[in-house]
Amino acid sequence: MAVWPNRSKSGCQSMACRFMQRRAWAKRPRLPWASHSLGWYRSERMLLHVRDPAAVLAEAARVLAPGSPIVLADQDLDTTVISSSRPGLTRQLAYAFTGSVANGHAGTRAGDYLADAGFTQIAVSVVPIVETSLTAALPLLIQPAIQAALATGSVPEADLHDWLDEQRQRDQQGRFLLAMSVFVTTALHH
Repeated sequence: MAVWPNRSKSGCQSMACRFMQRRAWAKRPRLPWASHSLGWYRSERMLLHVRDPAAVLAEAARVLAPGSPIVLADQDLDTTVISSSRPGLTRQLAYAFTGSVANGHAGTRAGDYLADAGFTQIAVSVVPIVETSLTAALPLLIQPAIQAALATGSVPEADLHDWLDEQRQRDQQGRFLLAMSVFVTTALHH
């Protein structure tokens, strides 16, 4: 069974493709299972969209049987790097995007969230994500970052257009490069 908070359209679509047969769309913080009834819990790219991770993990603890594993996989969006002739502008875009998401540092904070919720044996590993296609990165990361920068006024619109033109040119030359880290945090329910 996969559970996804009904917040991110692209995340919901991604999850639906992988878990076609058994899924639940969580519109409320209460999960539809009895206390201590699940033998494992997995969350992927969810905490990024949650303003109150303590409540989410308290609910995870409620439904997990004692000794059961939990796995959280989330990005820290500040780890996003994009090859550019204007790295300062690229950082501004990444910071704007991180700030526009409910919990843009979820990946690097997941261990703290689990510890605060009483989970034990916490371990963190990092999985690099590399994208060399602007077409793939555009709807998921680039466009939201540009929209966030425009909304905050942190980058002039003309600079954003120039930056995106450079990325399109890099893509046509086979030189587009985006990398980020996914933090996979595991623990056991107490």
